[in-house]
Amino acid sequence: MKKKHSWLGWLLVIIGLAVACNGLGGTPGTPTRIGSSRQGAGSASKVSEEIFGPGDTVDLDGVTVTFHGINETMGTDLWKPEVNKIFAIAEFTVENNSSSDINISSVFGSDAYCDGYLVQESMGAELGDRQGRSNLTGTIVPGRKLRGIIGYELPSQWQRLEIRLQTDWWKGSRAGTIVFVAKAA
Repeated sequence: MKKKHSWLGWLLVIIGLAVACNGLGGTPGTPTRIGSSRQGAGSASKVSEEIFGPGDTVDLDGVTVTFHGINETMGTDLWKPEVNKIFAIAEFTVENNSSSDINISSVFGSDAYCDGYLVQESMGAELGDRQGRSNLTGTIVPGRKLRGIIGYELPSQWQRLEIRLQTDWWKGSRAGTIVFVAKAA
């Protein structure tokens, strides 16, 4: 009797091949600030990589990302943060100036650290956004833009939020990562 391969097994093989094929080729370039709307923006602080802040527009291999900043909120009647916490909504615009589609994902292509601790994206924060903005997730064709948010639930006394955003999460390690930092007001 022949064994049938499950569709899940084949799917894993296909994904593995896609990741392996995408892993071939060049490495991403260096993020470069191409504009800033903040006062006294100056040059970015250099730690081990470039760090950018609210109001900065950064280009990495033809993908332009603008970090509009962080809005703190206590949510809506239905969606509220836990006691002694706030919702922090980070807003971005991503423009694809490259020659191929890019995949932006707040879930798979970003990490965040609040005061040095890993924090997860909060769907409650995004649903509790009083402005009703969309999540920062989608496929962007060349010449088009995506504007969206990533929501977090943070301690009310937070000091520093670091967001690491990949310019194309489907490319895995070949995708460039841009690091944005916001400080509490």
